[in-house]
Amino acid sequence: RWLIAGAIVAGGATLAAALAVGGPGPVPSDGDTPTLAGGMQPLPLSETQERRLEYDAAFTSRRTAGSTPIGLDHTKYLGDTIGEIAGEKAGIIKPESIAVLAAQESDAAQVLLRRAAEVDATVAREGSEFGVVSRAIAVGGQVLTLQGLAGVYDELFVPLHGAHHAQNTAVALAAVEAFLGAGADTGVIDVEVVREALVGASSPGRLEVVRGAPTVIVDAAHNPHGMA
Repeated sequence: RWLIAGAIVAGGATLAAALAVGGPGPVPSDGDTPTLAGGMQPLPLSETQERRLEYDAAFTSRRTAGSTPIGLDHTKYLGDTIGEIAGEKAGIIKPESIAVLAAQESDAAQVLLRRAAEVDATVAREGSEFGVVSRAIAVGGQVLTLQGLAGVYDELFVPLHGAHHAQNTAVALAAVEAFLGAGADTGVIDVEVVREALVGASSPGRLEVVRGAPTVIVDAAHNPHGMA
């Protein structure tokens, strides 16, 4: 089932901000305060809240929540297992919202789906409602064809390398579609707007080419999932 709300974006600036792969998530509309993993408001932050902020794996608004793959991360604060960590991050899924979920390990998937059922949220899953159709290496990045919630988007150049960035882009696009109310009955977001937004994406330190001739690549990670 689909929860259709809002309107299709008219310009590229808002979509560009929302589609920024390294950012915290969709740009809020008036009266739509973004919420971070664990259900916390951005400000003010206590010391405990600062420790639990998870921009890299989850982003949300009151209307839409999105999660890229959950792995062992900040175990000192979030828990020692995938299930425990997913339990912390599942709090971003709000009542009657749309939860856009990347493919997850089974323990994480069970926790996220249980939370969605508890709060009557609509679920969009990678590999079912959206996903990466194809990707090809290109100079300076990769060219993607993505299945979105509203249809197929092709010839999307993303100046980022690696399959994980293709996956993150698919999640980001689906989350923006859900946030804007785009679905099968509305048609896709203007593909030129999407292309314009993605061409400006950046993710410093993740398979980042910092020099050519010779090629120098910087790739940093702070957990096993990021090193895989």
